[in-house]
Parts: sequence; C-alpha cells; structure tokens
Amino acid sequence: MIQLWVLPDEPGKPAGYRIYKADNGRITRVYGGEAGQEETIDSRTLIDVARLEAGQEISVARPFPAYMTGGQGKANGETVEDGALVRGEQLEFKALEEAQLILVHTQTSHAQ
Repeated sequence: MIQLWVLPDEPGKPAGYRIYKADNGRITRVYGGEAGQEETIDSRTLIDVARLEAGQEISVARPFPAYMTGGQGKANGETVEDGALVRGEQLEFKALEEAQLILVHTQTSHAQ
C-alpha cells in the first residue's frame, strides 16, 4: 500500500481522500484531472501509478519526477530500482522486472 498526501491547488479547499487499486500491467491515475470529473480529485497536478510487467515500456513527454516503489527498470537508459527518484523533461521507461513507478506531472490546461 502507498499513501500520498497532496496540497490542493487552491488554499482552503477541503481535504478529501480516495482509495484506488492499481492493476498489474496498467497505469492508474490516482490524482488530478479536470474539474467536474469524478474519477479523481480535480487538480492541475497529475499523479499516476504504473504497475508494470517485465519488459513493459512507457513514455512521458513532459517534465516529471518519478519515484520507484518496487522492482527495477531502465529510465532514459539508466538502471533504477526501488527507492530511486528520477527527474527529467521526458521519460522512456522499461521495466526489467515487475516494477511500480509513481509519476507526477502537470497538465497544461485546467477547466475551472
């Protein structure tokens, strides 16, 4: 289990929480998105949990930090493993074994 705490975009906005199940082989959005949608708490900050099978690849084409919370992989050609923090302008990631990665990035537009 992973617990994340995030400050809201607008000071004074009420606290909230959600529980998600991140499925193997998928990327699950756990925070952020447009106002009015009900899948996640709306925010310009986006947090995705990637639970990847060995050999699976993902790409992120915007600035990000990512935190490895399990397994091992290659991030932009560098080997990373559990506990690694990776930052960059874009990400090419390949899981070398079953891996879990938390990706944080910002959406460019946000409807209020």
